[in-house]
Amino acid sequence: MRRASTRCSGGVLRLSSRDLLDGLVDPQAGDDSALLVVTTLDGRVLAHPDHSRIMGSLADEPRLAQAFKAWTAERSPMEPAGVALPQPGEIASAAGVAGPDWMVWRARPQSELTAPFAAARAQSLRWAGLIGLPLALGLLGLLWWGLRPLRLLERRAQHLFDGSMGAADGWPRAGGEIGQLGNVLRRVGIQRAELERLNSESIAKLGSVMRAAPVGIALVRDGRFDLASDELCRLLGCAREDLLGRSTGKVLVPPEPGETPLAALEALAFGADQAYVGECQVQRPDGSRFWARLRSKPVDAARMELGTIWILTDIDQQRRTQAALEWSAAHDSLTGLANRQRFEAHAQRLIAGLPGTMPAAMVFIDLDNFKRVNDTGGHLTGDAMLRAAARAIASRVRAGDLAARLGGDEFVLLLERCRHADAVRVAEAIVTSIAEIAMPSLPADLRIGASIGVASLTPQTLSVDAWLHAADEACYAAKTAGRGVVRAGSAPAERMSG
Repeated sequence: MRRASTRCSGGVLRLSSRDLLDGLVDPQAGDDSALLVVTTLDGRVLAHPDHSRIMGSLADEPRLAQAFKAWTAERSPMEPAGVALPQPGEIASAAGVAGPDWMVWRARPQSELTAPFAAARAQSLRWAGLIGLPLALGLLGLLWWGLRPLRLLERRAQHLFDGSMGAADGWPRAGGEIGQLGNVLRRVGIQRAELERLNSESIAKLGSVMRAAPVGIALVRDGRFDLASDELCRLLGCAREDLLGRSTGKVLVPPEPGETPLAALEALAFGADQAYVGECQVQRPDGSRFWARLRSKPVDAARMELGTIWILTDIDQQRRTQAALEWSAAHDSLTGLANRQRFEAHAQRLIAGLPGTMPAAMVFIDLDNFKRVNDTGGHLTGDAMLRAAARAIASRVRAGDLAARLGGDEFVLLLERCRHADAVRVAEAIVTSIAEIAMPSLPADLRIGASIGVASLTPQTLSVDAWLHAADEACYAAKTAGRGVVRAGSAPAERMSG
């Protein structure tokens, strides 16, 4: 093969621009009349000296059509040693290659082998015609003896390509031209056997690549799987015989409404002379699904009917890990609420959208008596109390509101599309919920409370810090007023200096 390579993860497989097994069946020097073809068990051509016949049917090859028909009638025997097959005007044979389930077909013109025999016989007869009648009987005996090696040579030549005899075995010993012809045919047989050995090794290596590749590899033609690697079968959870011929639409999960279909994405990439690379969901026969990275490229961009090479890599765990990392980057690990970074980004978005994001309110929550909980029950009890407080806060807000932990025992809410009076009512409900928290490991009289400050967004709010400061000031006023209460303020009007 002139070019062949695989790449894991990114997943790339380069094949010849004309032939999956390019170079393996090209005519050898001095042997242009011989034909060597590689097909699948159903007769689809995988390798042919004439590249226009690739992926066609062997039944369309004149030099092997009758042999293929006879082989099919014999229930398609897959003999590694080869079988001789009838083909008008040709010496034809076929041998099976185990593993990828391929057939290697050979044909050589019968006339090419028998012509020397006929010429020699005719020459001998001419000699007999020049000898007189008295020597006829003697000459007939000599001719019979002289032609005997020729007949043996002809019979041996009939088995030159069927693999029934060793390449160097069974050749008659003779001198003269017959001996020279026998030596030539013997060398041809040995060279043919060596070529077949090399071809079989190349095919076996390609089969090993398909079996050992750590990514799923497939040849897709007319929207169906034509070839598949062992890893692809494992990923899809089905046997090769069940996968081959199956529509790709039964394997790939259809795109959501409004999403671009895979065929259109591939056509766009192929039109730019590039491989398509994207992520898709794959469904197994048992109904389970996983995410995969798909890389696809046509066998020959000028002949799309030859099909497309797909490389599938399982990225399900990678996506789950990425989602977990993204969640951790935006959430507080103790309470599961949003962290300060996500809170500030959300608040900045509201400020940047002024005045269209109004009404909105910020609720600043500071727990009361939390230090006594830590001192009495320890840090584990304190952590449990913080988680309970987070649940109490989240239970009083809408699904679209943002609840965050700023740090320690300080929490904050961002309430979008929420009027000032409604934000105050939410804050009062949170005060009640937190006051009802009880810990079995703490004395019954040891409870926490919450002092809460509310600051609504105004057109004069110029920064997140200014808005947060206004809510914090309102919370401080609540603590000063005796704790366990709500106080409301507003973000201060700020002016740009200069």
